[in-house]
Amino acid sequence: MTDLPTTAPSAAKVGLGFDYNDGGISNQKLALLGLVINASRMPDATDRFIYLPRIYSRDQDESKSTFHAFGDVFWTEMFVAFLHRWGVGVVPIPEVDYADRIERGGWNHFHLGAAHLGSIAEKEETAATDIISDFCRSLVPRVKSSSLFQALCSEIIYKNNLSVMAQFRIEGDWASYCRYNLDPVLVRPEQNYLTPVEICAKIKCSLPDVDQLYVFCDERYAPQPKHLINQEVQDATGIRLFWKTDFMDVETYKNMSAIDASLIDFEISKLASTFIGLSRSTFSNMSAFERFSKDFTSLSHDYIYNLPQENLGLRVDKGTRVDPWETCGLPWPS
Repeated sequence: MTDLPTTAPSAAKVGLGFDYNDGGISNQKLALLGLVINASRMPDATDRFIYLPRIYSRDQDESKSTFHAFGDVFWTEMFVAFLHRWGVGVVPIPEVDYADRIERGGWNHFHLGAAHLGSIAEKEETAATDIISDFCRSLVPRVKSSSLFQALCSEIIYKNNLSVMAQFRIEGDWASYCRYNLDPVLVRPEQNYLTPVEICAKIKCSLPDVDQLYVFCDERYAPQPKHLINQEVQDATGIRLFWKTDFMDVETYKNMSAIDASLIDFEISKLASTFIGLSRSTFSNMSAFERFSKDFTSLSHDYIYNLPQENLGLRVDKGTRVDPWETCGLPWPS
C-alpha cells in the first residue's frame, strides 16, 4: 500500500477517470479496478486522484438504459476508505469532452483490471491481500441492504435450500457476441452458447444428484418464456429450475432497473455452494473470485460448461482465467 496523497491536484489536473463504462456491471467493475490501479501506480502523489464514474444501467433494449451517480448504486464511504488505504484520493467528477468511446468508457482501464485479475493466478499465496481482493470487499451495492434482497435470500437459500446455481447465458446479445466476436477468434472450439437443456444435460452428467437449480438469466431477453424452458429441462433431465421471479412480485420485477437486477443476481451468486457458469463470462469469473476474496479461501465448488465435452469442467482458477482449459487446469487438446 502507498501513502495517501496529501496535496489535492491543481485545477489543471482533474484526476484520472472516465464518464461511464457501457458494458455490463462486471465489466464496469473491472474498468473501475483498472482505474484505481493506474492511479495507485502514479509516481507523483499529486497525480493519485480519481473521479468516480457514473454507473450505467445497461438494458439490452438501449432505449431503457439509464445512468446513475456512483453513490446511488454503491456505498461510497466504504469505497473511499478502500481508496485511501491504497493511497488514492477522490475528486468530484468533472465536465470533460472525451475523444471517443474507448476514453469515455475507460476501456483501457478495463483491460488493465482484467489483466490484473488474470495475474492473480500466478500469485495465489498473496491473492487474498492483493488490491483486487480489497476492491471486491469494498465495492458494496446499496441494493444488498434492501428488504427485497434480504427477502430473496431468505426464500432462495433458507426456505428452498437452492445452493446449486447456474448462469444461463442464453440471451440474444450473447448469441450475437459469440457468433460474430468470440467464435471467429478462438483457437480451439468451445461451447459458449448452449441451450438450457444442453447446459442441464452437462450438469446432470457431472452432478447426478442435482434435482433443482437456481438460474441467473435476464428473463426479459431469454429466447423462450421461463415456463417453456422449465418444462423442456425437466422433461429432458429431471432438474427443476427456479428463477428470481419465482420469489418476487411481478410488478416489482417490471419496475426494477437493469442495474439492480444485475447486482441482485451477482450478490446471490456469491452465496452458492456450487456455481456453474462460463469461463468467458466476466459475471461467472468475478463471482468466483469475489467469493474467494470475501472468505480468503475457495469454499465453493465452481464449474464451467463451455468445455467442448459432455460434462462440466471443475474450476481450479478462482475465476482468474478465461480459456476453459486453463480455467480447469487441463492441457490444451492437440
